[in-house]
Amino acid sequence: MESKPSKSHLMKRSSLNRTLARYGVSNLNTLKKALEDSRQETSPKKHFEDMVERFNGRISDILKSTHFPSSKALAETISHYLKIYNYHIPQKNIGHQTPAQKLLIVAKVFAVESILCN
Repeated sequence: MESKPSKSHLMKRSSLNRTLARYGVSNLNTLKKALEDSRQETSPKKHFEDMVERFNGRISDILKSTHFPSSKALAETISHYLKIYNYHIPQKNIGHQTPAQKLLIVAKVFAVESILCN
C-alpha cells in the first residue's frame, strides 16, 4: 500500500520548487543534470588557465597587427575585446557557451546547492 506524502512534505516541496524557479531551474531533474554536468568537467583551474592563455594569445595577435596612436586607444581596444570575449565568443571547453553564460550557470548551481544543503 502506497502512503500519501504528508502535508508538511508537500509544503517543503512547493517551497523548494519556488526557490528553484527563482534561480532559473525549472525542476529537480534539471538541477540534477546541471550538477552532474558541472562535476564531470575537468578542474575549474584548468579551464581558467586555458581561457587566460587563449585571451592573452588573441591580445598578443592584436598588438602585433595593430598600431595604436595612444595608450588610451590601446586600453579602449583591450576593454572592447574583453567584453566581446566574455559575452559574445562561445568557448568549446565550457560547452560552447560564453564565459559570462557559464559563470551565471555555475552561480545558479552553487546557490541552489547551498539552499538544498541547509
